[in-house]
Amino acid sequence: MGSTIYSQKLKHPVYVSYTCEHCGQVNTVAQEIVGNASAEVRFGTSNKYAQSKTGKHGTKAQIDLERKVRQAQNDTAIKNMPG
Repeated sequence: MGSTIYSQKLKHPVYVSYTCEHCGQVNTVAQEIVGNASAEVRFGTSNKYAQSKTGKHGTKAQIDLERKVRQAQNDTAIKNMPG
């Protein structure tokens, strides 16, 4: 039996400023972090169940986005530690 996959993406821009060690110029780099969520709904599934599954996309994508932002912050903190 077939199915349809529904997905949602949330994007959050992250800006990182740094100073060049050679020339002292301050630069800013922008990067987008993307949170994803998806749900597979099989053909023949009731509309109520399908809406219940797809209605949680926003929450799941937000949780994924927050996890990725925290990971990026941790990675940045580790790289900036003197050592």
